[in-house]
Amino acid sequence: MFLPRNVGTFFLLIVLSFVLVSWCAEETPDSGECAYAEARCRLSSGDFEGGVKSLHVALRYDSLSAKYNNELRSVQGIVKLREEFAQERDSLRWNILARQLRVYYQKNGIWGEMVDICLQIFDRSKLTWDAVCVVEAMILAERFDEALDFTALIDAKGTNPSIQIARGYVLCAANRNLEARKLVRSISMDGLNTSDDLFRLARLQAETGLCASSVKTLTRCFELTPLGQLPELKKFVVQLAEFEPLLTSSEFAAALTTQSKLASIDRSCSLKWVGTVSDQRPKYIRDLSKGPINPDDWKIK
Repeated sequence: MFLPRNVGTFFLLIVLSFVLVSWCAEETPDSGECAYAEARCRLSSGDFEGGVKSLHVALRYDSLSAKYNNELRSVQGIVKLREEFAQERDSLRWNILARQLRVYYQKNGIWGEMVDICLQIFDRSKLTWDAVCVVEAMILAERFDEALDFTALIDAKGTNPSIQIARGYVLCAANRNLEARKLVRSISMDGLNTSDDLFRLARLQAETGLCASSVKTLTRCFELTPLGQLPELKKFVVQLAEFEPLLTSSEFAAALTTQSKLASIDRSCSLKWVGTVSDQRPKYIRDLSKGPINPDDWKIK
């Protein structure tokens, strides 16, 4: 009886040794990165609980990693913000939290959640710019048919140029280029009063091959861009792929010499509401520490 019992123990120790060696071999320096990548994947699909769990796993491999710790704090903060947002009843505070969530989702590529929050914001505001943000989120989420249905619903008569520009971007993203070109031809810059809209139209015209129209629109855009922001915008323009075919043209070069007609930011600009409640947009203050084009860089006055 003694020999078999020791032989069994011996083989058991061998098996446990193999398991231990295998387990240690799996805990490589890359293990933390694998867990971190899994966390990012979970977060991109809106699985915040799973993302937190995967980040804890990553920290188990490297508890001192600044990247893992910062990401965990960021995600925990957004989870708390989401809980606060779900319970918020004050309309002003709700709006602030909603836009903070939208910025986070956009920066982190969480497109499904971004579409949802943009729809909620637009449902309350009925502002044209918020409708455009819905369309842009749907494009990023590759929900093209839904985006086209949305633009058709809120601008059935096709009279809102900002929405029609957004629709043109959807068609381009869906590779429906002939439809996009036809639509863009019908959009006049005469109905656009902000440099943001003019810039979006100029890019869309260039992308659909309407180069001459794009240069004219871009010139008008520069005229309506505040003087302090114009150099940065021009530098940005020449780096965009859409304008690359125009870089060698004399017309484009002339457009880049256009001077601003605005000494400062026009805080009285407004966009019409898509609804019928009002046609006055709330006034915003530009955060000059940000880039020139992102609408999320505007803060409520």
